[in-house]
Amino acid sequence: MPFSGFARVSPTAHFTGAVWRRYGLSPAALHPRSERLLAGALRLGAPLGRHLPLEGMLRARHCAIDTWLAEAIAVGRITQVIELAAGHSARGWRMKQRFGEALHYTETDLPEMARTKRRLLADAGMLGAGHAVRSLDATCSEGPQSLIGLLAERDRSQGVALISEGLLNYLPWPAVDRLWQDAARAMAEFTDSLYLADIYLPIDNADWPTRGFIGGLSLAVRGAVRLHFRDEADALARTTQCGWRNAQLLRPSEAGMEASVSTAVGAQRVRILRASAHGER
Repeated sequence: MPFSGFARVSPTAHFTGAVWRRYGLSPAALHPRSERLLAGALRLGAPLGRHLPLEGMLRARHCAIDTWLAEAIAVGRITQVIELAAGHSARGWRMKQRFGEALHYTETDLPEMARTKRRLLADAGMLGAGHAVRSLDATCSEGPQSLIGLLAERDRSQGVALISEGLLNYLPWPAVDRLWQDAARAMAEFTDSLYLADIYLPIDNADWPTRGFIGGLSLAVRGAVRLHFRDEADALARTTQCGWRNAQLLRPSEAGMEASVSTAVGAQRVRILRASAHGER
C-alpha cells in the first residue's frame, strides 16, 4: 500500500522551488505566483540567505546531481532519465536543452503535481519531444503509476538513470527499501544504469539548530522527516543489500562545481549517493 504521508510533502516543495528560482536554476514560468513571491522574499534576504545552511544545502545537492547526471549523458552511458517527485524542478527542461533528441526525460510526481507541472511546461512551450511528465507514486510496487510500470516502457537496449532528490527522508525505511530493491532489479535489465539521490547522515547534521529544523519540518509536513542511516558504512551496506553496485557517498565538493556552490554554508550537510545496478564499466 502507498505510504499516506508522501502526499504531505508539498509545503517544502514550494520552498525548494523558490530557492531554485532565486539561484537561476529554474525559470519563473515553472513556478506559481505564490512561489515567485517566496522567491522574491528570498532575494530580499540574500545577504542573510548566503549564511543559512538550508539554502546552501539545497543548491549544492541540486547542482551536484546535475553535474554527475550530465557527465553520464555526455559520454553516452545514459539516454533515458526518470526523475521521481520532480516538483517544480527545471532539471528535465535544462537537460533536454543541453542534449536534445539524444535524451528521453520523464518527470514524475503525484497526480495533482504532475498535472500542474505538465500544464506549466506546456504553456511555456518547454515540453517538447522526448520530454514527458507522468503521474507516479514512488511507494507503489506495481501498476501504471509505479516505477516498475514506467521502467517497463523504457528501452532496455539503452542506459537509464533514476533521480530521487528530496524524497527519501519523507518515506519510512520499508518504503525506501522496497523502492530501492524494485529499481535496482528492474534497472539491471538495461545496458547501463545510474542512480542519484541525496542522503543525510547524523554526523553531518548533529547540531541543535538542524535538529530543531528537522522537528519543525516534520510538523510542517505532518509526518516524520527521517535520517535513515547511522553513518556512511550503514548507508552503503543497506544500499548494497538492496541490489545497488558501485555505490558511493560523495560530497558536493567532489562534483567539481564552482566553489561558491560546493563550499557554501550548508553544502557539507548532504551527501549524494551515486550507484548503479551494474558492475564495473
